[in-house]
Amino acid sequence: MTATRLVVDASVALKWYLVDEPHRERALELFQSWEDSRIELVAPSFFPLEVANGLRRAVMHKKRALAPDQSREHLCAFLAMALL
Repeated sequence: MTATRLVVDASVALKWYLVDEPHRERALELFQSWEDSRIELVAPSFFPLEVANGLRRAVMHKKRALAPDQSREHLCAFLAMALL
């Protein structure tokens, strides 16, 4: 059986890390499906830059309360995923 292949964008990936995002639960379900190898996630080549920018913006946004250290940890975890 071949896993379903889905294209993911930065708005979904940011929901994995930013707790105040709407529809976060659905994004986490998608992430769990990927971790369980039920689906395959693919992304465009500029995807890491979009996620990095989203995390940077969350740090700069006072209401988000995302510390720079947290942002770096999230970015490292994201890059370790090595999405196609």
